[in-house]
Amino acid sequence: MIERLVAVGVVAREGSSEDRREVRTALTGAGARTVADAADRWREEIAHIVASMPAHQRAGVIDALHRFAEAVGGPSVQVRQVDVLGW
Repeated sequence: MIERLVAVGVVAREGSSEDRREVRTALTGAGARTVADAADRWREEIAHIVASMPAHQRAGVIDALHRFAEAVGGPSVQVRQVDVLGW
């Protein structure tokens, strides 16, 4: 899998000068943009789903999504109003 990611330019791989068994991988600029774009699309889809829910259910779902993002170290999302798109 890493070979394919390197081939398309989203991951860079570098061998260790200290230990030939060690290989370091990192996202390239293009890889970081790809991840950010995917996260933005995911947030938009979640916002669409939450917006389609009955108003009385949204607050609990939004709270759970915020707690999940916090637990995984994700970015904080500002919510202007509970009854508007965005969580």
